[in-house]
Amino acid sequence: MVTGADSDDNLDGISLDLDALARAMVEQGLSSVLSYRQQARLLDPTWLRVESNRSIRLDISVDAALNRASATWLEVLCRANNLCARRTNRKTRVRFLLEAITDSEWLRARVRAFSGGAQVMLHSILDSGGWVRLADLSQRFGSARGQLLPDDWLASSLGELCLRGIVFLGKSVVRAEVRSARRADRVAVIPQDLRSRLRSVLEQSLSLWEEEWLSEVFSDPAQQLAQALGALERYFDLAEEVRFMPRRAARDFLIQMQREGHPPTRIWELLHVFLIFADRFGHEIRCPDDLCGYHLSEVATHFLDDMFSGRHTLSERRMLVYVVRRLYQHLHRCGEVSSETLKEIESAAARLLASRRHMPIIHRPPPLGGEVLLERLNPFTLRAEQVRHNHLRVALVCNSAFQGDWELMQAACALVVDGARKAALVAEVMALDPPTQEWLVAQGDAEDCERALTWFQEERVLDLSAW
Repeated sequence: MVTGADSDDNLDGISLDLDALARAMVEQGLSSVLSYRQQARLLDPTWLRVESNRSIRLDISVDAALNRASATWLEVLCRANNLCARRTNRKTRVRFLLEAITDSEWLRARVRAFSGGAQVMLHSILDSGGWVRLADLSQRFGSARGQLLPDDWLASSLGELCLRGIVFLGKSVVRAEVRSARRADRVAVIPQDLRSRLRSVLEQSLSLWEEEWLSEVFSDPAQQLAQALGALERYFDLAEEVRFMPRRAARDFLIQMQREGHPPTRIWELLHVFLIFADRFGHEIRCPDDLCGYHLSEVATHFLDDMFSGRHTLSERRMLVYVVRRLYQHLHRCGEVSSETLKEIESAAARLLASRRHMPIIHRPPPLGGEVLLERLNPFTLRAEQVRHNHLRVALVCNSAFQGDWELMQAACALVVDGARKAALVAEVMALDPPTQEWLVAQGDAEDCERALTWFQEERVLDLSAW
């Protein structure tokens, strides 16, 4: 156990369990997102904030950045990169880290192993001149919800970059209007002598996923097509009902893409992801014409991350968008989708693929209340039921404002706008099974709770749907 008294700073009471951190790294490996999350739980967030409060120059070198770091953070970097034993002294740790971080092959291997989000963030910092204010970074990537360093920040893309010694955090005076007041901002800085090397690595290196794609292009086309068509047939045979598209259209699409030189097994993998998404959101996407631009954005970002484990690179997300766009072109030629739908999907795909360095998010329109969130068979009543956005609002208000007391909330409905209909919604949510109620509460954050409370107090109930 290393405490604040053992480090360069006098941080009494702040501890870091490095032995547990090392065990987690050995057991889980450094190639999975889970390992970073485990590391984040083992690191005291208070200590991390103290570390990020150190002053830093915007043109700092790797050598200077390592020498300014505390002994504890140097040990974390050494363990995270498997460079030297715990008992080595500070000078040795700095030397080991400096040799590794400035090695071009080491940098290339680390960048290729980054998640797609970390690569996008690295691009963003480099495009900003090699440094960026944490406030701007949080606003850009939206994961910190206004906090510059939330407790779980090391589990984020920023944490990946910091654990590799590629990005350092600190405070620096960066705005001219406050320079006279000596007010410093928290910043994320890439050392000056790494910036050109990282740009070269990012521009020249293919991701592992892209290399696999290229290797399959030159494999036996007939064998690849037979394998892909076999997987497609098994999917349609096992699925109870594939409402989104007929089997014939899917077969023809794979054959067409193979004729154009695309590896059919990869095309099927991405098409399979999209078909699972269409089935998961079957209450919204009942036919190909129901797909919207925000659906295309969601399948390539949140859905891919939530439903499929592992790291998904930006290239893989771009190929998924590309495959869906080509699928809709094929369906339009077959008469399965309208020209208006194809135009919307083409526009959304062009927006998502416009930049090679990041993928923007296409947000859904604000909900009106009647949007279906869940369509299922109630396991207790064996009746089909729909859970809508109005039910989500009721669940959030009850959990945040009434501490889960449904009877109290139902009584309060007599004092609000459209109280009778809101009381009926409360009764419907009360009738849901406990797991569904818990699922509803988990779908919202603090901002959603505030909006739901405003709706409960001041707005009328609408059954219209914007999705």
